[in-house]
Amino acid sequence: MKLIIPKLNDPRWPFVGMFFIYTTYTILSNDFGRSFLQLFSVVLTIVSADYIYNLKFKRLNLLPLSGLITALGLSFLVFSSYVWPFIVIGLVASLAKNLIRLRGQHIFNPNNFGVVFGLTLLGDFVSTNTGRWNNQFLLTLSIVLLGALVSHRAKRLVLSVSFVLLFLIVAFIRSQLFDQNLDVLLIPMTGPIFYVYSFFHITDPITSPVRTRNQLLFALAIVLADATLRFYEVKFSLFYGLFSVHLTRAIVIECLTRLHVIPPIGRESRI
Repeated sequence: MKLIIPKLNDPRWPFVGMFFIYTTYTILSNDFGRSFLQLFSVVLTIVSADYIYNLKFKRLNLLPLSGLITALGLSFLVFSSYVWPFIVIGLVASLAKNLIRLRGQHIFNPNNFGVVFGLTLLGDFVSTNTGRWNNQFLLTLSIVLLGALVSHRAKRLVLSVSFVLLFLIVAFIRSQLFDQNLDVLLIPMTGPIFYVYSFFHITDPITSPVRTRNQLLFALAIVLADATLRFYEVKFSLFYGLFSVHLTRAIVIECLTRLHVIPPIGRESRI
């Protein structure tokens, strides 16, 4: 059986390239405490799991490009002093993508599911790289520019830009309504990881909307979920916010489908 390799115009290839660049940076930089063994373990775990699943259940000898994106994304976002959490989180992310599905389509961003799983159940051993980024202007600028290109290629630029703008607007509204310091509310926007989240994390082509209007609504939902969680002082609110939006969105899609308001979802998201 011939190995199927996704075409070069597949919107996932730019994500692979960008994650590879920044993952390499985290390994070479002393600021992150990342090792090649951790990267290798999570890549091997997810790529192998995806490949075996596709071969056994779909009869496809397919290069698991989505699995590679998930692996690079997790190795980039997750921090641990150990190797085994990367293996566990990687396996859980792969299983979630292949087993937690709605009408044939996975409903959770595998990267996000893996991060949330690690933070929730392996909190003593796992954190995120949020606090390990130096707030370097050139690094942030490179992420924004490259992220904009990748988002545009994936037809998710509206989602990325609207999320950043809505985060700013909601922060201003919160400062006025609750008499909070605007500078404090905008601290997340000063770090490179915020823009990694905006341009690479929420823009997963399978679990984010296609239509422009729905991308705006999706961005607004994430911002409001994050603001609510921050109000209750929930740590890592951006990741938990996206997780809650994915879950809510899946429920809404299923209800609207059962009521025949929208047609059954296919390869691309409808809402």
